[in-house]
Formats: sequence, structure tokens, C-alpha cells
Amino acid sequence: MTQFRSLFLLADPRHPRSPAFERTRALALASGARVHVAAFGYDRAIAAVALASRSAMEQARDGYMAGLRHAVEQQAASLRELGLQVTCSAAWAHPALPEILVGIAEQQADLAIVDAAEQGLAQRLLSQSPDQQLLRRCPVPLMRVLPGDRSLPHRVLVAIDVLEEPVQNMRLLRDAGALALQCDATLRLAYVSEPFVVAGSEVFAGGGAGERMEAEIERLRRERFDAFVAGVHLPAELAHYLEGPAAEALCRFAAEQGCDVMALGVVPRDRLERWLIGNTAEQVLHHAPCGLLALPAAG
Repeated sequence: MTQFRSLFLLADPRHPRSPAFERTRALALASGARVHVAAFGYDRAIAAVALASRSAMEQARDGYMAGLRHAVEQQAASLRELGLQVTCSAAWAHPALPEILVGIAEQQADLAIVDAAEQGLAQRLLSQSPDQQLLRRCPVPLMRVLPGDRSLPHRVLVAIDVLEEPVQNMRLLRDAGALALQCDATLRLAYVSEPFVVAGSEVFAGGGAGERMEAEIERLRRERFDAFVAGVHLPAELAHYLEGPAAEALCRFAAEQGCDVMALGVVPRDRLERWLIGNTAEQVLHHAPCGLLALPAAG
């Protein structure tokens, strides 16, 4: 992500001026990116009518979709009035995830944006159902916007893991930095050194070996962190070495610093190559005081 070219807004028709809409509008104006406004609808009650009458179900579905199309067309029109290049679509989809992924690919989007409003689309996508895993499987950076977030972020926090490959950390910093640059925002970097627990630590009891191992691991972490910061020429005051449980430390730091967006990497967890959010990011999703930018690992 060097310059936004195509933004994919997962619209919430119930809230035409939602935080995600406002973020999309502001980012498009700042970057000149084209926008695609997409809505994916499904009503279980309407679908159930098919058991009694297929034609009645189709009539009800047509009415439902007409309302959905009107909503996204209104959103698109309001963006076009600003001189932006905008397209829109509405689809009856259950499950929605395959259609969303197809839409992102067709639009060649380099950023997808979704609301995190309670009971909204993002909330449903965060469920454990296999067909609702967008935040775990989105192939492009996904921005999750909270109610009350600024239209453009002022402070971006990127969380790295010094135990990961340097290339992955560089990519996280590059993408988060591109967002900060396009928003004229400040960028901060953080790494959390979590408490180290030695498996079978009772073996080391009384000998001090466990403490020595913990100290050595901490030294290695700090050394790698300092080397990474020096390698990217980031001012020391913008690089933060935190300690404690990762999600808790990151959320607390983001709140203290008044961050608007926290950028985290999405990593593969099994050999089936299904994208899953790591444990830290999973916890951050539910407790972060700011929006989230989920960045997929390089494929």
C-alpha cells in the first residue's frame, strides 16, 4: 500500500453517514482514490416465505433489494457530488463472505473499510461462523472504524513483532506509514515484550536457570527491537518498547497516546492456508479504544 487507488466500502444502509462512510469519504478526498460502495443483504424471514410461495418470496426479495440499491445509490451520489469517482452495487447474498471477497477482487481494491458499530456488519462478520470470517480472510488491508472516530486519523500506531521475519515488520511499517502519510498523521511504533513462561519450569526450580533464560530472551528481544528501529531510521521518541500481556499493553498505550488507528498484522495459523487473526489481534479487536487496520501477511 503506497497510495490508495481503490477503496471498497462495506456500506451499512441503515446508517448512510456511518463512521466507515465518513472515513471512506475523507480518505478518497485525501488520496484521489476511486470508491466502490457495496451492500450485501439477506433477510431470513423473506427467504422462509419460499417454503409457502416462491413467487411471494421473490416479490418480497425484490422489494427488499430495491430499498438496498436505493440506499447505496444515495451514498454513491453524495460522494460523486464531491468530484469523486464512485461506483456501487447491492447483492442478495447468504453467506455474504464469498460475494464480498469477489467484490474486493473485481474492484482491485487496496483497502476495504467497514463499521464496527454494535450489531452492524462488522459485528456479524466477527462471529465464529465459517462463512463470516472477513476480518480473518480479507486479502487486502481492512480498516475497522469505531463510532466516534475522526474522519481522518491523526495518530497511527503500528504494532510489530520482533520475533517475526524483518520483511514482515517492514511491510507493516510501510503500510501503516502510507496511511499516516496520506492522512497527514503522526506514526508511532510499538512492540510488547510479554512475560516468558518456560515449559516445565519446575525443572529449573532453585537453580536460577529459568531466570537466566528469561533475562537472555529479554535481552534478545530488546536487541532486535533496537536494531529494527535503527534500521528504519525512526526517531527514538516514536518507537516504544512495552511490557506485559500484549493486547492489554497495546490497548492501554493506544488510549494513553490518543491513537486513532492501530495497525496489526494478520498471520496464517495452520497449514490449510486459511487466514486467521492471531491471538493478540483477536483480543485487540474486542478491546481496542480506537479503530483497527488489519494487514494481511504477504502471500
